[in-house]
Amino acid sequence: MIGDRKFLATFYTRPASAALLAELAVDRLEVDWSDPEAIARLRVADMACGTGALLTAVYRRIVERYRVEGGNDADIHRPLIEEVMIGCDIMAAAVHLTAARLSGERPDIDYTSTKTWVMPYGKAADAEGVTGYRIGALDLLHSNKRLALWGDGTIEAAAQGEDALAVADIPAESLDIAIMNPPFTRPTNHEAAHADVPNPAFAGLGNDPNDQKAMSDVLAGNIGLINGQKASHGNAGIASNFIDLAHSKIKPGGVLALIVPASLVSGAAWKAARKLLSAHYRDINVISISDHGEEASEGRAFSADTGMAEVIVVAVKQVRPVSSAELDIKYTMLSERPDTPVTGIEVAHAIKADVENVEMLMVGSHRAGISAFSLLGGEMRGQPIGVASAGVMIVASELKASQLILPRHRAVKVPIVPLGQLGDRGPVHRDISGRTPEGSSRGPFDVQKLSDRATFELSSWPVLWSHDHRAETTMRVLPCSEGIERPGMREFAIVVWEGRPDRGQHSIAGATRLHINADFRVNSQPMAACMTPVPAIGGRAWPSFRPTPDGGGDIEAWEKALCVWLNSTLGLIGRWWVSNRQQKGRANLTVTTMGSIPALDLRAVSAEQVQALAAVFDNFENKPMLPANEAYRDEVRRELDERVLCGVLGLPDSILDPLTTLRLQWCSEPSVHGSKRTRP
Repeated sequence: MIGDRKFLATFYTRPASAALLAELAVDRLEVDWSDPEAIARLRVADMACGTGALLTAVYRRIVERYRVEGGNDADIHRPLIEEVMIGCDIMAAAVHLTAARLSGERPDIDYTSTKTWVMPYGKAADAEGVTGYRIGALDLLHSNKRLALWGDGTIEAAAQGEDALAVADIPAESLDIAIMNPPFTRPTNHEAAHADVPNPAFAGLGNDPNDQKAMSDVLAGNIGLINGQKASHGNAGIASNFIDLAHSKIKPGGVLALIVPASLVSGAAWKAARKLLSAHYRDINVISISDHGEEASEGRAFSADTGMAEVIVVAVKQVRPVSSAELDIKYTMLSERPDTPVTGIEVAHAIKADVENVEMLMVGSHRAGISAFSLLGGEMRGQPIGVASAGVMIVASELKASQLILPRHRAVKVPIVPLGQLGDRGPVHRDISGRTPEGSSRGPFDVQKLSDRATFELSSWPVLWSHDHRAETTMRVLPCSEGIERPGMREFAIVVWEGRPDRGQHSIAGATRLHINADFRVNSQPMAACMTPVPAIGGRAWPSFRPTPDGGGDIEAWEKALCVWLNSTLGLIGRWWVSNRQQKGRANLTVTTMGSIPALDLRAVSAEQVQALAAVFDNFENKPMLPANEAYRDEVRRELDERVLCGVLGLPDSILDPLTTLRLQWCSEPSVHGSKRTRP
């Protein structure tokens, strides 16, 4: 019934998911559960509480522990309501429901106050009557106390006859648990229904464009006051700001418990959040879902009807920063989303069990998923999220360490390095044809689609910009567009074509023949990389990559060799492993993160082998392949694998049958087939 739901991103937490997250969070507390005074000293906050699903779940997990120790929950209900449970939201009706749900746990016991507050959002007056702009709970980023509202816009809940201070009070480093499923609206999301909205993150509750700008300025001011590391990034959205808020309010030894978009653990915009978690938290648990249902994206969400994959993150705040050697990350991939609170609690119990490396997650005799510690350690990355097969996980993770561990086969060495070590990536598409917010040119070109790709040779500035699956079934792909110079931009156009240094540290490739699929729809597109017949500017979907052979070697041979590797089965799996897989059937990377793709180290093989790989490209460049998710039945891909691994790299023929199994396992991954009928 919320009219502004598309702006407020009010997707509420399912009860089973709330029970799972609450059990994991409460279990991390070091509390004497038999002591009611110790329980009364706890502070638990959800600063985007919605209708109170998470707070109610935490309440129940605390009460359950007190009961197990022989206590009567009637003894702790009032302090839990009055002191322990803290909830903030901008929706008055939602906060009323939060208070009502907590009250309803023991409706026979009265109390005098709550710590559930409606936070002002938009234009509001302060205590002196001065009008300013408020941004909900995010006003608490650098303040312990802020004026709050209640349902009628004047006071917080209070017993009749008592004075009420309409003040939200959450001191810094005071919380034992910060548990949230924060809104994920992005200020930069100007797509679809948000196309004409200046700042969708602040467009809710009737805020006009001027209000949106003012509220954005308030948030920017709050962010600018953060001392030390911060998690927030505009492209990550408001959820990353709530991580900053939680981090500032959690005490050392306290627990952070979140439900957030899956891009937290792999998306480029979430890099700062990953760094903050890696540096200041221990016992990190990342939980995802690898649901095989027909609605794969919906089945991979812990919230109601988000339509996107989500993860649970639970971690304990350290007293001091954590070194990479101390970083321990446990990934859990559930086979399906828990369907009841009892199931959620039992899954949490199973997740808490010790894991040596990669193990099946069992709930009784039921296989509920996979648990694994970070196989490479020292880095909070999200490659394992949503993976259903332990075999695929082992192959993909160990491949990054130059170990090929196929099913039923001894490990063999294959030299692998991040693609970025072998060359330079091309420009971001905005530097090709973008415009500034004021409307001036950021890039030197207007990109115009060719009516006939066969006419690309007539173009002064050929461009491979967007996808067309009908024209991208082979490794040889024709440019689809051309750049039209903007007036007075000739010199800039030449820089984009030729490439340029990047702040003195890295070079930016210009026009190239090798292009990497950035928005890889693995269940409809065959190619992870392609070659154009002539150098072309790489666009939004196909950024350029220019190899830099040692000693000025054969660039064209390196381009062809990399194109062949990236389209082999191992190349596809490596590309998928490091990608953002938030949407079903997609494996997305940005221009700045595509350098993380595991690639064959052409510096570690002979020049003759590089030339042999280039010859493989020449033999296969015009052979159509099936979409990547159909590699299990693609004879061209199978033949390509055999030529690359056995014919050129000299691996034994005994790997071929296990490789067939690996293809089938990978193509059976929900994030690969996306529930299409072409799945195995």
